[in-house]
Amino acid sequence: MTPYERAITIKCPVCGKRLIVDLSKVKLNTSKEPITLTIVHGDPPHTILVYLNKKGEVISIQTVKQTVVLAQKIEEPVLIQVLSIEEINQLFGTDALAYVLTAIKKGEPVYFMSGKKYDWALEIATSIALNFKLDVDVRVNEIGKKRGFYVITEDFYSEHRGEIEKNLILSTIGGLFGKIPKMDKKVLKAIKDKLKTQRKVVNDELKDLFI
Repeated sequence: MTPYERAITIKCPVCGKRLIVDLSKVKLNTSKEPITLTIVHGDPPHTILVYLNKKGEVISIQTVKQTVVLAQKIEEPVLIQVLSIEEINQLFGTDALAYVLTAIKKGEPVYFMSGKKYDWALEIATSIALNFKLDVDVRVNEIGKKRGFYVITEDFYSEHRGEIEKNLILSTIGGLFGKIPKMDKKVLKAIKDKLKTQRKVVNDELKDLFI
């Protein structure tokens, strides 16, 4: 059994509950560290960040103010692996990130969609919110009534297409569509500057985190 197939036990700094975290699906075999995980649990649901090294050992645990509200009651802790800004940029490009942040800056909802399940879109939305320190909630399969990130499945999109397309949509398969705002060039420049900075920082413990 490799270190990546084991489970670890952590204590939540918010509620004090001990949580068992299964690392079998976490991508730990990477040269970049730390690995950042988001764990959503509890009633009411709350979110913590867990930083791991390449061996799957806990470096640090932090609380965050963003709230991930899932469509169903949380019976077991939900584990979300957080991507870096560089990884998100490689997947979708700097312009897509700039449009998403522009919409949030304007006070609008942004939708993230991925296939029949929302898992991948949830990972992307949560990663953007945390990396850019956005004070937004991340909600699943809800209509966006206010500023925030709304993660949806294809089925939910089909049922509410007319309402959803009034806002910006980032599909993990098809890219941007819906109502695309006029890009804020200051936002674009800030993202490019942050990417340059991220590439220069030494990957040593927590030094390459921007959250």
